[in-house]
Amino acid sequence: MGIGDILTLLLLIATFWYVILTAKTLKINTKTFIETTRPSVLLSFNSEDGWLNLLIKNYGKTPAYDLNIEIDAPLDSIDMFLNKKMKEFQVGHKPLLKQEFLPPDFEVKTTLMHSQEFVEKNELPRIFKIRIEYFDANDIENNKRKPYKHDYTINISSLVYPDKIRFNSIEHQIGEINKTLKIISDKISK
Repeated sequence: MGIGDILTLLLLIATFWYVILTAKTLKINTKTFIETTRPSVLLSFNSEDGWLNLLIKNYGKTPAYDLNIEIDAPLDSIDMFLNKKMKEFQVGHKPLLKQEFLPPDFEVKTTLMHSQEFVEKNELPRIFKIRIEYFDANDIENNKRKPYKHDYTINISSLVYPDKIRFNSIEHQIGEINKTLKIISDKISK
């Protein structure tokens, strides 16, 4: 076995290692592509001009199909409160929680109730456990039907009590620093 044979063997080993590395890189790139192009649906709440809103949005780049949202602290309690108050028509948010098709960058928004009414009704839920399940359009075309599932919790207290909750604003922090400096100054001067 000469030097040429040893170099050929080393080249064969290097080529084999390169093929394995390339296959792993391709697999990682494929997963990254799928994750960046799939639908990404989230449910959230916001407060706008004193009204509490429910929002469902697809932040992804492909449509979501067969969207199903379950809320542990159900919207039923809010709907029941509103239906007692507005007898002329019945409010119901359940149809929004099941969508057959949600296009990319599309948002479904509905107003639940005025924030002040929500504050006054203490029995209405403040913490919502959310479960979202949906399918990717690409998976349906390829007959994969693997659902995406998200479980998370939303506390809407900061939306319905905006005057009672202090956010970490610069103004608030400067005020706190001034109070602390005044206390220190008073202690030093004694």
